[in-house]
Order: sequence, then structure tokens, then C-alpha cells
Amino acid sequence: MQFLKKSFFGLIWSIGLFFLIALIVGVFLAPGTVSESSSKTFKEGYAEGYEKGREFGRKYSTILLLVPLAIGFGGSFMGILPGTRKKSKKPDNESA
Repeated sequence: MQFLKKSFFGLIWSIGLFFLIALIVGVFLAPGTVSESSSKTFKEGYAEGYEKGREFGRKYSTILLLVPLAIGFGGSFMGILPGTRKKSKKPDNESA
């Protein structure tokens, strides 16, 4: 049961980290793409952005997938991430 819990939390953490990393990468890459654009119309700009996005995906998609998976599952099974730590057992306070 513990394995399933850790696997589930590892998957949840991986998905969250994937979206976070993709958001951060998109925020830092998007301004450079727009400022270097020489397109005059929306269609030209869209086509240029689409090509740059595809190029980025070909280069870095494996990294963007494997890094969150490694952090999510590794942190989950090592008990580093919140929700995956072992619960400490409180000693029974038996008054003598």
C-alpha cells in the first residue's frame, strides 16, 4: 500500500513540476521570440512562433519530461517531498 501511495504522490508531483518548469521556460523564452520577430501580420508571427516552438520541443522535450519525473518520483520514494514523509509514531504516554 505504501508503494502505491508513494507512486501516486510521485506522479502528482511530477505533473505539477512539469507544468511549473514549462511555465518558467515559456516566460523566459517568449519575450526573446517576440522581440526578434520580423513578421508584419498575425499569421506570419504565428507561423514563426510555431516553428520556434517546434524547434525548442525537438531540442528539450526529453529534458522537460525526465527532470520532473526524476524529481517527483525520486523525492517521493526518498520521502523528501511533502505528502510522502513517514508519519512519526508518537510514543504511548502510559502513566505509571
